[in-house]
Amino acid sequence: MRNLVYNNGASGIACVNASGDLIQFNRITSNRTGIQYNNSTDTVSLNSVTNNTYGLVYINGDTTGITRNNLAPNLRYALSNVQGLNRRMTNNWWGGTIASNIRKKSSGRAVIRISLPIGCSGFLTSHPTRIRIRRKESAPSCPL
Repeated sequence: MRNLVYNNGASGIACVNASGDLIQFNRITSNRTGIQYNNSTDTVSLNSVTNNTYGLVYINGDTTGITRNNLAPNLRYALSNVQGLNRRMTNNWWGGTIASNIRKKSSGRAVIRISLPIGCSGFLTSHPTRIRIRRKESAPSCPL
């Protein structure tokens, strides 16, 4: 996908009871919820999800495919984890690199787990606009 998704009263993109979809390269802005993720196993990566009331509302599902998105700034929360389950959502831009500040931009007992090797953090360390996005891009490596 390469779309501009904006000005919706509800969700810009809703992944509900879905699997195998690839949601990439979208600019999702000025919606109530940028992306709603409920009972899904979709891949959501390389999107710019900004200026929504809630960036990502996670309800249920596998989160390993939610990676490398720009989730800041959003008006209330970058992430609203409705069920508060511990889920891994790594290598996303949350608006900074200090873990305590990232958690403040989350609601519902959301946990952003660190899953990279010791010495690396589980979130991007620079704003993703500084990263060139290519169709065939290799996974980021840890500069140890």
